[in-house]
Amino acid sequence: MVKAIIFDMDGVITDSEPLWADAVEEQFRLHGIVIKHNAEYNEFVIKQVRGRSQRHAINAEKKKYHLQGSYQQLLNQRLRILFSIFDKKLTAVPGTIPLIKKLYRAGYPLAIASSSPRRAINYILNRYHLKKYFKVKVSGDDFKKSKPHPEIFLQCAKLLKAKPQDMLVFEDSISGIQAAHRAKMKCIAVRQPYTPKKYLTTTIFVYKNLNQISLAMLNKL
Repeated sequence: MVKAIIFDMDGVITDSEPLWADAVEEQFRLHGIVIKHNAEYNEFVIKQVRGRSQRHAINAEKKKYHLQGSYQQLLNQRLRILFSIFDKKLTAVPGTIPLIKKLYRAGYPLAIASSSPRRAINYILNRYHLKKYFKVKVSGDDFKKSKPHPEIFLQCAKLLKAKPQDMLVFEDSISGIQAAHRAKMKCIAVRQPYTPKKYLTTTIFVYKNLNQISLAMLNKL
């Protein structure tokens, strides 16, 4: 039985993954680096960037593309670019925000567990007026290890005082789906264009959006 629920943010609550990619590309241009959108780069993004903490992603980018600057300098620059893009282009994933409100009214303890920096989490929670719905808010900033390590989800379980096996995670990325599996939590995937089918085998359901989720269905899990 599901007793507490965790939401990832980018790709689950907001359609922000493509905007993060735009921000990275713009930052690379400012550093004189032109991204070649080939199989090698796509594989790098899948394995080292998407769903990972910015500390992990930026350090991987520094190593591979010789991006110059400290982690904090590069993060600050990236977030300035990102928030400028968010102001113009950010949209919500259909169905997720109504589901969050429905689950909150039904009494489910909710957590947000995103690899994004806390500043990005706060931006989205403020923009969509979602802060009050989440009892727990954890960021990739808070942990040494990034998804697919389960640490971030296990911390949510501890803070919500729930057993991992009694928790449900909504995720979209390979790293997040793997982290939920390693935490021994149930996982429902939000299928995005970048979510390879072979990584969905550990999820219990896969949806393009969360309009189809009902309380009756969750009560059966």
